[in-house]
Amino acid sequence: MNMTEWVLVERPGFSGKSKAKRHELWNDIYGKDNWDRIWTYGDQILDFLEICEKYEGAYLEHAKKNPEIWKELLESASDVYDNNISNINSKHDYTHQESNSTHIQDIAVRNVVKAMGLEFKGENLIRVRRHSRKDYRSKKDWGWYLSPGIVEYHEPKMIEEPSLAQQRNDSGEKAWWGIWTVEDMYQSNKWLAVTKQVLESRGEYTPNMRSYTV
Repeated sequence: MNMTEWVLVERPGFSGKSKAKRHELWNDIYGKDNWDRIWTYGDQILDFLEICEKYEGAYLEHAKKNPEIWKELLESASDVYDNNISNINSKHDYTHQESNSTHIQDIAVRNVVKAMGLEFKGENLIRVRRHSRKDYRSKKDWGWYLSPGIVEYHEPKMIEEPSLAQQRNDSGEKAWWGIWTVEDMYQSNKWLAVTKQVLESRGEYTPNMRSYTV
């Protein structure tokens, strides 16, 4: 069985609606099958579905610690969404990504509700999203209580350091999520991985770079 050595090149941080453009850029630079997005978790290398399980685990812990919030959510909501109402079509499947940016928290919330043997009983389609520092200063709503940028990650020591929540983008703006939150884990632990062979051919490989073999 042929094994491939992959090298961790950079932590790309938040992509949002620019995800497709980033992927096109990496295709152009490294070749379509020579790069991947992975997540570190201690000594583990996780794929998208595996990191979604960790993400979901944080929401399950949140539900256990905040039963009144979740009780009110179930009484108010018929379903939840993140960046588009079409998100409800993903149901419990993290791989069903129909929008131009990745949505996870809505699926995580649905899965937690299902795992706890509960169900939505309300009549409102509720958005569980906040996406700017300015939002956090406004009136608290479901976006405040259940945004991954606010919900604390239950295993903060597993967040890659330095946290990307502390860094600024090219415009000088801070990340929209808070430190030690679910989103902080997802973004800070995310890496662009490229095959060692391609990096060597480009003269970009150095022995001190972190790597793994699959």
